[in-house]
Amino acid sequence: MEQPTTARDGLAFYRAVQRGTLEVKASPRATSSLVEPCRLCRHVCETLGHVLNHCRSHASLWHGRHNDIQNRLVGAIATHGTVSVNRKVRGIASNLRPDLVIDTRQPDGSRSRFLIDVTIPMEHVGDARRTQAAFDRARHWKRVKYGPIALLLSASQRTRADALIVGSLGTWDPHNDPVLQQLGLETMLPQLRHALCLRALTWSAHIYARHLAMGKEKKR
Repeated sequence: MEQPTTARDGLAFYRAVQRGTLEVKASPRATSSLVEPCRLCRHVCETLGHVLNHCRSHASLWHGRHNDIQNRLVGAIATHGTVSVNRKVRGIASNLRPDLVIDTRQPDGSRSRFLIDVTIPMEHVGDARRTQAAFDRARHWKRVKYGPIALLLSASQRTRADALIVGSLGTWDPHNDPVLQQLGLETMLPQLRHALCLRALTWSAHIYARHLAMGKEKKR
């Protein structure tokens, strides 16, 4: 797996985002923000969200970012339950593959199953309300997607479909906390928040840097 930039580079990238000084054609300070196409895929508008989450030139890096966050979460869960990664759910006639199927014991001694997808939506920079709304939509669609499977599995064991959401710029969705608490990770929450958010941010910084480098190569 290709490695992301360092944490220091990630934080420098984040500060540049906040200042609006990134070299993205459709940044807030660009003179023609609505008509500047992506330098790689020629999409109609090269926004930061397009670069980090939609330009197909970086599909392998999206997967790297997703899998790095997922693997860190799997490592934490492994001490509290059993985890199946990216597999069809046994006993269910469906081709869907949740990122994680987790079987864990609850404090009352009962067992619970969780279907969790790791999701990395783009934030609305400077607008916390719109960012949370985007996170809520992403979580809703994951619940809708895997809800029927969870319902079928609930006939034999309590099952919940949900998501682990971290923004592309390292924003933590507070609705992750009750999910992780139910997975037995309450004491690890501060460390997990920091680690997963930093992973998202450093990978996104790497994607941005690669985007600029590939754009320069294309001009030659």
